Amino acid sequence: MIAAMGPGGQARVTLDAALAAGIPVTGLLDDSGAAEYFGIPVLGPVASWSEYQGAEFIVGMSDQFLRVELGEAIVAAGGTVRTVVHPTAWVSPFASLGVGVCVMHAASVHPDAVVRDFAILNARASVDHDGDIGRGVTLGPGVTFPGTVRVGEFASVGAGVVARPGVTIGTRALIGAGAVVTKDVPEGETWAGNPARALGVAGAAGGTR
Repeated sequence: MIAAMGPGGQARVTLDAALAAGIPVTGLLDDSGAAEYFGIPVLGPVASWSEYQGAEFIVGMSDQFLRVELGEAIVAAGGTVRTVVHPTAWVSPFASLGVGVCVMHAASVHPDAVVRDFAILNARASVDHDGDIGRGVTLGPGVTFPGTVRVGEFASVGAGVVARPGVTIGTRALIGAGAVVTKDVPEGETWAGNPARALGVAGAAGGTR
């Protein structure tokens, strides 16, 4: 049995990718009060995950901190968190994906790139050679990262962001949709615009969906 953890739109996108990839999802854990999604029954709240001994889990909620906290708790308890790759995505055999990574429709990960645990690459996001995407990062749809871009853990990168090769985006930074990142973004800052400029210090970076 695979239990996909919700709630929220990002979790449904992850579930859709898992089904497209042929992962046999038979039950869901969700806090929204819904009885089912896509014909798959909700078995209980997210907090009940420990009751399902032997289950494999997909952790795809938009809240990056909750995603990592929950995923790491499952792994620490001896459980399995699946990595999900949509069948239309391209992941080079010379790239590395961590535990619980989700790579959505038409996204791509190129040679010698590393995508660390519980990161999400949304539709058509691209991480080119030697990129390093940190733990719990969320890349929005259409993000384009050329070679050697590094993103610190828990950063959130909005839809359509483009970066210059070699740029580093700091831990917990927040990049607004459509930004063009031409220089390093310090830890915890919010940047937006073309070229991207600092707007202030980010709060707890949430998901991009």
